[in-house]
Amino acid sequence: MNYWFYLLAMGGNGTNEFGDFYSIVGIGINKAAEIVYATETNPMINEDINFIDWRYFTIEAAKDLYGNNSQEAKSVSDAWFAVGVYSDLMIPDDNFDDGSEPSTANPMWNSPYIWIEDLLGNRTNPHGGEYCNVCVKIFNNKRIATSGREKLFINWAKAGVNLPWNKSWLGNESFQCGAPKGGWITSPSGISLDPINPNWSDTIIKVRWLVPIAETYSTCTEFNNDDELWHFCITARVHDDMPINCESSNDLDMGIFTINNNNVAWKNISILRQQEYNAVVSISNPLNSTQRYIIELKKTEELNITDFAEIYLTFDEGLRLAVNSSDNSVNGAFWINDNTLRVSNDYNATIILDLPPNSDYSLKTTIHFFSDIIPINNCIDFDIILYDDNENILGGEHYQCIRTNDRFFHANAGSDTTVLLNTTATLHATQINENATYRWYDKQRNFKYEGVNYSVIPSQTIEYILEVTAESDGYRDLDTVKVNVVPGCIRSITPNPVSDNWVTVNYEYATTVTSAHLYIYNTGTTTLVGSYDLSN
Repeated sequence: MNYWFYLLAMGGNGTNEFGDFYSIVGIGINKAAEIVYATETNPMINEDINFIDWRYFTIEAAKDLYGNNSQEAKSVSDAWFAVGVYSDLMIPDDNFDDGSEPSTANPMWNSPYIWIEDLLGNRTNPHGGEYCNVCVKIFNNKRIATSGREKLFINWAKAGVNLPWNKSWLGNESFQCGAPKGGWITSPSGISLDPINPNWSDTIIKVRWLVPIAETYSTCTEFNNDDELWHFCITARVHDDMPINCESSNDLDMGIFTINNNNVAWKNISILRQQEYNAVVSISNPLNSTQRYIIELKKTEELNITDFAEIYLTFDEGLRLAVNSSDNSVNGAFWINDNTLRVSNDYNATIILDLPPNSDYSLKTTIHFFSDIIPINNCIDFDIILYDDNENILGGEHYQCIRTNDRFFHANAGSDTTVLLNTTATLHATQINENATYRWYDKQRNFKYEGVNYSVIPSQTIEYILEVTAESDGYRDLDTVKVNVVPGCIRSITPNPVSDNWVTVNYEYATTVTSAHLYIYNTGTTTLVGSYDLSN
């Protein structure tokens, strides 16, 4: 206490016990004494008061005497900071975040300490018109218990990869359809926190939230039949004794806002599983001029994603038109139709976009797990990241794709077959015991036909791929079948082995064949025993 008073009166600079630099403007002994006297005569002061309470009441006394924004009030706060008496709660950005600012989390939009539960306690995606609990785990990483005057603020935004603070989060900005981009989960005045013990003690706060109804956004995206697929992002802030840098900014990069404040955390996640195997995010250019952006689908683990699933990116019409027209605008994926890309390898897929000014578009991500192979921990994780033209990260969405453990079926395209040139071959898929879609492709995965039976007249030997997709959850399996095309063939030889030097050969050749010969050999001696011109 004496050292605090000395610093308040005389000023000074240095490093406190937590390694944080301080610099204090001294206010003189008389003003310092006036503040202490006003605090000691406050009727709220009693013998049980602790240092955190002293900090609060001395700051309030300085504000009463000299004004809320006075140098005297700031110096009182700075002096307490210098002696290590202040609450500094944190919500880690990842499992390695020790509270340092800036944090090194990458990505910074997937804090494991923010999650959503249904009312039974199961982690889930929020569903429009239903109640859920938004959960936040808060740590006290200092050696002094908090005062109980700290507050938690939670906001939502419609899932997107470019969500600047704070205009995308407070409900002050809308999409072109008129629906709000964000809003409050707590009230704007926040939720008071009970005191939290020191030395990395923690508390979990659960806030009941009535999720905005999906119909509000039905005209905001071309995926209007998939309103429930457009999920939500969450950000949580704690007001304690340490200020939140740039909290009043209206157009700040959300990533910068997050990593520079250990009492701010951010959660952008879509959980894909069972019937929910699609998710929609917004892609926006909030600026007043056309901007170049890069979308990257980046895997977050070592396993080869395409060994376990197929991932598709579907662009709404405006976003598809914004894809740069150069030959190298798409890497690591290829178009399967006018608006959909399939990720084609286990490296990162990138797409270059030129977005018009003040524009909002939608991107749908779909995963089809293969039915006959299970990834480690039944899960695949990846991120979709948005970069500016200088490759600075603007934001992203994390995808956690959970595979059901006991889900198996097999595609069966039948046995390889042989047909004559320019004749019909009918391929038949064995149906599985549930509703499914059966699609046939060539070896390059170009779509050919949808249906159980596929009749073809190939001009050369070709392999076809059968894709069977369960309608209930999108699980999928593939099988291949080869159609061998020959100009002619021997259907049968009777009797075989030959007896009485007489044999009947049943043969056939294509109508386009103009010349054909039949040769008969003795298999024991390899001697040619007969030659016949079949051309006539």
